Amino acid sequence: NAEVFVQTLKELASNLNWKEVILQLDHPEFVVPDRQGLSLLFTILRLGLQSAGYPTNIFPVEYLCRRWTNLEGQMSLLTNILK
Repeated sequence: NAEVFVQTLKELASNLNWKEVILQLDHPEFVVPDRQGLSLLFTILRLGLQSAGYPTNIFPVEYLCRRWTNLEGQMSLLTNILK
């Protein structure tokens, strides 16, 4: 359950910076295998950002649309967004 996961993270790491979490997706092991994985990822990120006080109608897409080191991971993300 995404809600429980985010709440647990909030309790264990109350100062977690969710924008930094998005930036850290750019690592060699990151890949979005399918639309279900994309949906789960975005649900967690939206809930996390919301719990940190970010408006629910704003998502920092500039963190996803910048130049990544892990191009394969970024392309898997973008490909699943466009499906």
